[in-house]
Amino acid sequence: MISQDMTGSCPSWIINFKDQSILTAVSKTEDYFPSNLNDFRGYLKIRFPFLTEGTLDNLLNQETDNAEFSFINLRFKSKNISADYRSLQLEEYQDNRVPQSKRQNSVAINGNENHEIIYFKYLKKSREILWSGPLCNLLGYEDGNLRSFILWDWLKIIHPEDRKLVEDFVSREHYEKDNYSFTYRVRNKKDTFQYLTNNIRVFKSAITQEEGLTGTLINALQHKKKIKTLEDKKDVLQNLTEKNFIQNMMTEVSAISTLFKGQNLFEEINHLIYKKLGIRFCIIGNLESGTNKMEILSICESGKNINDSDKWWENLLNEELLPIDPANNFLMISSEKDHVLSHISFFIEHKITSLLRLSLFDTEMNKIGTLCLLHDQPFNNKAYYGELFSILRDWISKELNRCRFENVLQETNFMHDAILNGTAYAIFAVNHQFELILINNKTLPVFNLNNKDELMKTKLLKNDTNTTLLEVISDFLKSSLKTDYFHLPIGEDDYKELKISFTKIQYGNENKESYVIFVDDITDRTLSEKKLIASEQLFRSIAENFPRGSVDVLDKSFNYLFTDGEEYQLSGTDPKSLIGTNLLKQFSGDNLKITKSSLNKVLRGQRVSYETEARHMKFLQSGVPLMNNAKEVDRILLVTQNITEAKRLESDKEKLIKDLKSHNEELLRFAYIVSHNLRAPIVNISLLLDLYNDENPADPGNREIWENLKISTNLLDTTLQDLIEVVSIKKQKIPKVEQNRL
Repeated sequence: MISQDMTGSCPSWIINFKDQSILTAVSKTEDYFPSNLNDFRGYLKIRFPFLTEGTLDNLLNQETDNAEFSFINLRFKSKNISADYRSLQLEEYQDNRVPQSKRQNSVAINGNENHEIIYFKYLKKSREILWSGPLCNLLGYEDGNLRSFILWDWLKIIHPEDRKLVEDFVSREHYEKDNYSFTYRVRNKKDTFQYLTNNIRVFKSAITQEEGLTGTLINALQHKKKIKTLEDKKDVLQNLTEKNFIQNMMTEVSAISTLFKGQNLFEEINHLIYKKLGIRFCIIGNLESGTNKMEILSICESGKNINDSDKWWENLLNEELLPIDPANNFLMISSEKDHVLSHISFFIEHKITSLLRLSLFDTEMNKIGTLCLLHDQPFNNKAYYGELFSILRDWISKELNRCRFENVLQETNFMHDAILNGTAYAIFAVNHQFELILINNKTLPVFNLNNKDELMKTKLLKNDTNTTLLEVISDFLKSSLKTDYFHLPIGEDDYKELKISFTKIQYGNENKESYVIFVDDITDRTLSEKKLIASEQLFRSIAENFPRGSVDVLDKSFNYLFTDGEEYQLSGTDPKSLIGTNLLKQFSGDNLKITKSSLNKVLRGQRVSYETEARHMKFLQSGVPLMNNAKEVDRILLVTQNITEAKRLESDKEKLIKDLKSHNEELLRFAYIVSHNLRAPIVNISLLLDLYNDENPADPGNREIWENLKISTNLLDTTLQDLIEVVSIKKQKIPKVEQNRL
């Protein structure tokens, strides 16, 4: 049975601790039905921000028999009704003993109390107006009539005499001041005009740099009347409770959080703290992931934002403010002569006498940030500030944790988008009903489509059989095959070749299924592979018929793409083991230098030839650039020939030429000897014989002739010996002739 109060207007709940479920009593004031204890706890924190973590623990703890908490006109009661069930009931005071001033400022359970402040945010770019607060109470219109207002809709209900004032103001390109306030007339639901006071503040988004306006709308006449009443009855003002002030402030924080996100939200919180408490410097910091350093999210002085582009404030926060009693998560120092603050020059310069520093935590009580308040006046009521900022800290922590989560989520989304749309594949997903639920930016171009609704009807060819993409996915589901190849017709006798891969994903308690399909257009790759195979066959044919050499194809980093040749067979090397390795690793010294220099010339489009030496053999290398379709060098053809034998033959040839040249020189010398040294004595002998008197041998002249004949003979013998030396000693082909004496 679900417990209900007697009037049926106060909400109550039953907690089932066995499955952490929540039973909600049907009530005219409740339209939210939490499904589990965690959701319920979060709902209570948002709905009633004055409930601290400790209070919630006390109310919702199974170990506590009975718990009760009162706040102004509200009372929470909880108790165990069995071993596994606990009830929680919320009641509203109707006690005449409660002073009228308190009842006027009471908190209504259903949230429909007559608020007089409406918060708004105007986005200049979209001209949209966002509202927070019960608009129907202010002007009588239903909330839905104003929630989707744009500027023109608002201008239409402003009094014609005041309309230009508002229109001119919101149409400004820039604003000289940060805050404005003016009063104008607006038509209400009763078709009469009432005065509204519009307090406006200019804001700018830190992310988009978009400028806008935010502020409040209040009933001008009631506001003035209330101020006068409070001035006349200062005793009533004195009796306003501090808890009521806290509740009002948290109500404003809640309204702000519905209008602003990210850095703008924290700026608005700082402005609110200044507006409500007058604290001079307000700093909200975020703990950077993986470090102990705080980054500034928002900082304001006397309600005005401060730009910390030079990181001065961030350094002050990390180097001066956080090291003060670092283990204290709720530090409050308030004294004009406190020695802890006296050594900080900034505090002395700005006459700072009070410091309030709070650590901000996530749901697992990990520190995620800090709230630092600096003031030039002492905090007189420390207990009051303690209670206020304990509540405020929980709220700011929740907003900071949400902001951090959204930033991580946004970063993750950016990464997912980059991965999804940065790949060369077409990727899309369908649910179990084959409805498209995900598609990247490559999918439609791959299938030559303009409309994603036509995707599943795309016709494909497999073994000359027509099929649709929907049928392909269905066939994948029926078989264990996860990859297949298809042709996509793109014209007469022309097609794309597609590689389609399939993955099934199951999720949820009911094991629902979705199917992710990856499509790779391999048309160009297949054509390139065919060309590569043809090129490889050509290179291999050349290499196999290339004597004492090899044919290499290198990439731009000089790694082997292909290599083969007779030289590998002779050296006992497996050419396949070289594929992927770097050619330059085979060389050192001068060989490395000339190889690297020559190949760099090939990359610049030149043809080169150079020689290297390895294993006591000599090689002739010839490099040729290979161009792609863009006329750019993307590979190198290197032909290597073993020229060791040719070099040896060339050396023998040079030696033979040298010998022949030497022979020629000796022949010339021989001819000279024959023509000069040998001929002269022979002529002398011939002439002496002619002078010899053979008729009278005793002729005394014959003796002289005979003496001269001996001289010529000796001269001839000497010449012959020289000739024999030339022919026999140097060439060792003719033996020495013994000297013959005449």
